[in-house]
Amino acid sequence: MSSQSKSRNPLRKLAESLRVLRERHGERHRPSGFGFAFADRVNFLNRETWDNITANGSLFLRRDVLRVLEQHGPENVLPRYALIFREEKPVFLKDETRRPLVLPTDPPRAGGTS
Repeated sequence: MSSQSKSRNPLRKLAESLRVLRERHGERHRPSGFGFAFADRVNFLNRETWDNITANGSLFLRRDVLRVLEQHGPENVLPRYALIFREEKPVFLKDETRRPLVLPTDPPRAGGTS
């Protein structure tokens, strides 16, 4: 009987591997609950949303400053912007050259870093 259990063991391992792969695939392909808005120009994004998010932020996130950089900035810098929403509420923004900005309403991340 020990020879039978040894011969079945690789099949059990294979079956378990396939089950794990199927579960991971399902997790990657289910809806995240987030909505995304991507743009090459800040004017392509909703003005009111952008202004509300950046009202207490850096001068360099103001739309008028970003428009000047888009038009007269270095040729090797192509602007890209992203807004991420959860249930119609903006929760995150990213501009082309800075690290991700987490809005103050977000819960702190584990380890206390942002």
